[in-house]
Amino acid sequence: MKKLLSFILTVTALCLTLLSQGTASATPPDLPIASSLIMSQIGDCDTGSITLSGATPGGILTVLASPTNGGLFITTSYCGSLFLNIGFWVDAHNFTPDAAGNVTFPVPVNACGYYLQALDRSSCDLSNVIFTI
Repeated sequence: MKKLLSFILTVTALCLTLLSQGTASATPPDLPIASSLIMSQIGDCDTGSITLSGATPGGILTVLASPTNGGLFITTSYCGSLFLNIGFWVDAHNFTPDAAGNVTFPVPVNACGYYLQALDRSSCDLSNVIFTI
C-alpha cells in the first residue's frame, strides 16, 4: 500500500509540475508501460485509423474511450484489478487481433477528441493512451 501511495504522489507531483510550467498538453506524457501493446493514430479523425500492435493473436482486445485522461481503478472478471490511465470511459469496442497480434480500425466518429486505451483481455496488458485528433 505504501508503494502505491508513493507512486500516486509521484505522478501527481509530476502532473502539477507540468501544469505549473505550462508544458502540459492534451496528450498525456509518455509514462513507462510494462506492455508490448502499442496504440497509435494514423491520420486525423475524418480519414484516419487507429492501429494496435503487440496484442495476443486471436484474443479479445477492448478499446475504451474517455473524454478525460487521468487514472481509474477497475475490477474485471478476466484480469482482476487494473489501473487505467484514462478517466471513466463512455464507450468500449471489442476487436480480435490478427495472427500477428495487430488490429486496425477507422477512428470512430464519436471518439474524436477522446482519450483511448486498449486492454488485451488475454494477457491483461494495457496499451499507452492516445488522444484522437
